[in-house]
Amino acid sequence: MKITRRKNLGRRIIEEDSVDLSIVTIDILKAAATTATTIPVLGSAAGIVSCILQQISQAQQNTELSLKITTRCARALITISEHLDTLEITPAILNNIKYLVADLHEVQGFVDKETNSNIFYLILFARKRAQRLQDLQLRVQDTMALFQITTLITLRDIVQHHSSSLESGILEIRDAVSGQGRPQRMLKDEPDSWTDEEFDIVPEEELLVRNGLRLHSAKVNGKCVVVKVFEGEHALKNYRATVEFEKHLLHPHLLRLKHISRTNTPTPFIVYHQDVQATAERVIAAAIPLGIFSTFVAGAQLASGIASALSHLHLRGIPLHSVGIENFTIFMNGANKAILSFDGIWNSVSVACRQDDTGLDVLGELCRQTFNVANKISSKNANLFCCGQLSASVNDTDDTLVHADESESLFISNVELVDTADKERTNRASGEFYAVTVVVILSSAHRKLAWQGTGGTGSSVTLDDISFHFKNALSSLSSTSYFSKDRARSIRFQTVGEYEEFQLEKVTFGRVLSGYLAGTVSLHENCMICGEDIEGGLGYRCKEGEGTLVISNRVCKCKAEAAGGRFWSDSL
Repeated sequence: MKITRRKNLGRRIIEEDSVDLSIVTIDILKAAATTATTIPVLGSAAGIVSCILQQISQAQQNTELSLKITTRCARALITISEHLDTLEITPAILNNIKYLVADLHEVQGFVDKETNSNIFYLILFARKRAQRLQDLQLRVQDTMALFQITTLITLRDIVQHHSSSLESGILEIRDAVSGQGRPQRMLKDEPDSWTDEEFDIVPEEELLVRNGLRLHSAKVNGKCVVVKVFEGEHALKNYRATVEFEKHLLHPHLLRLKHISRTNTPTPFIVYHQDVQATAERVIAAAIPLGIFSTFVAGAQLASGIASALSHLHLRGIPLHSVGIENFTIFMNGANKAILSFDGIWNSVSVACRQDDTGLDVLGELCRQTFNVANKISSKNANLFCCGQLSASVNDTDDTLVHADESESLFISNVELVDTADKERTNRASGEFYAVTVVVILSSAHRKLAWQGTGGTGSSVTLDDISFHFKNALSSLSSTSYFSKDRARSIRFQTVGEYEEFQLEKVTFGRVLSGYLAGTVSLHENCMICGEDIEGGLGYRCKEGEGTLVISNRVCKCKAEAAGGRFWSDSL
């Protein structure tokens, strides 16, 4: 294992067997770990490894130690899977697997602490962390000895195997659409710029790998599409079930089937055209740094679209109360509309039935998961820059992750945000430029989305109600000039827990249409109606039916009263 530091890029490259342990490699390991589920007795172990890899891929920082032990565990799991593929499962082997599962739980706890600890912990307890890593590596090594395995499959072999499999799959798709497997156009009565003769598909990024299914982004004649590829023993059966269900599924927030492969194609696939641009998590993560209202718009677009799509599936007879959220994938199209992909029509009963049969719980779980991932991506992108500056101020070395001359203008523009009450502190810290400005940058970077809505039996709120209310909210917001107003803020440092650092702006959604914009520090703005100075932390409520909006730091009480209880349509 070697570590290479690249100057000016703010990124440390960790390599093993000359392979970069980047997010791409983590995704490859996730796909490889999924293959371990072909050995039923390894199901629990494979599930833990997949969770660890998912945590690594979404972490704010991928530390060297967490990458090392995670890679080691993934290699061990895949090696054991290949080893047991030709053996009879005995009680002794089952007992050894219990030891493996126990080891993986220990590793999961270690990785959780590594990925969620701040930079100070990582620096101050570096020796203790390294010792813990060594102990875990020895535990995994001892467990492998129980299986009489002395050599792990190399990371290079895993990557090469996955790359060859992926290339083979892409070739099969291309072969299928260029010869005897030429796709059929499903909606023949609809104008379509793609004729069968002109159909040319170019697979791009692999978006999802699941047992029996792969999702690819692709381009057809330059237009963005999604390709769903079916694999495994039941590939043709699952493909036919999906086509039969989706060929009449017409909804603006659901993937729309456009072309299908011939049934004699070795790798059956479906092409969807919805101008899909990216996954919802990426789009929302990109909106978070732009401002609190941009964040609200992105979240509201997701909630409105997904609620509408789930309602349609419910009407089509899909038992949403017994469908796992792992059977859904969410995209955003070029018009920033949420597009839902339902990937499990052949496996619609995948979880224990919920008490709520309205679909509200599914909506809540999907929104909550999407928001959490988007928050982590946004926070990670911000902290890649901020933590580099903090590290530079602590180590005071010439080999910094980001040089001052590249970011000085950004720091200077943010220094003006420091409140006058803190000028003395800023002056005292004039020799610690990075430490002071990192706090200011963090103050604008901590903005999060959350979902607090809960469904439940007997609730009078429906999926259609939620979609309707959020659409109205978006319509009201888009008709105002608020977004063009640049409102200056003064920021005061405030102790939050053990850390003295940031303003936390939180946008919270729920089934009763609750958008809560709040700050953990004092913010001051002028009321847009009376001009009165408003101090942060104050909130005013306006109600319309069951919908409730709580908004602070933007309006004073007179605005709520002037709105006459119709905040969305009249107030913004």
